[in-house]
Amino acid sequence: MVYKLIKCSRTFAAVIVLVFFLFSARAQTVNPYQAQFSIGVNLGLPTGKLSDTHTIAFGGYLQQTIPLVKTLHLTLNAGYTKFKGESNVNSTVTNQLIIDYPDIDMLAAKAGLRYFLTPQIYLQADAGIALVLNSPQTSYDAAKAFIYSPRAGVQLPVSSRSVIDLGLSYEATNHYGGTYRGNVNSLGIYAAFGF
Repeated sequence: MVYKLIKCSRTFAAVIVLVFFLFSARAQTVNPYQAQFSIGVNLGLPTGKLSDTHTIAFGGYLQQTIPLVKTLHLTLNAGYTKFKGESNVNSTVTNQLIIDYPDIDMLAAKAGLRYFLTPQIYLQADAGIALVLNSPQTSYDAAKAFIYSPRAGVQLPVSSRSVIDLGLSYEATNHYGGTYRGNVNSLGIYAAFGF
């Protein structure tokens, strides 16, 4: 499964580089450091122990960036992610022959910083609280946990005010508790429209 994500990440990175060069001529007409609201989607693969019980993660998010100085922005975001549970899995952990793992529905609110390395390329780090909306079905002891998310991305201008935002991200929570898993981690890609 990790191989699939690496292969997908390489393809995604190649597409980002190609699109970056195609849009680089327009970058001169856009102020990349302005405040921006964005709507995005994300797709990823669970990592760690979660990859044994869940197959894919997908969702969406809203984000506001607020300039602090020219190349450093405050970020505020909220998002929903669904982790799809595997079905008909032989389990040695729970001493059952067959088990269906429930989906995990997670809602996260985070704040952080975005630093522009160039007018298009940035690094971002966010942290906050993640709520598992269906914690009784997941066997977690707690419904909320600390979440952090480093990411690297590129903003590609499409007009004088709007951009397409593409990148790679990693999200991880601390332990929710439970008998056989507790951290919700994923490595993924995202795309957003900012204006």
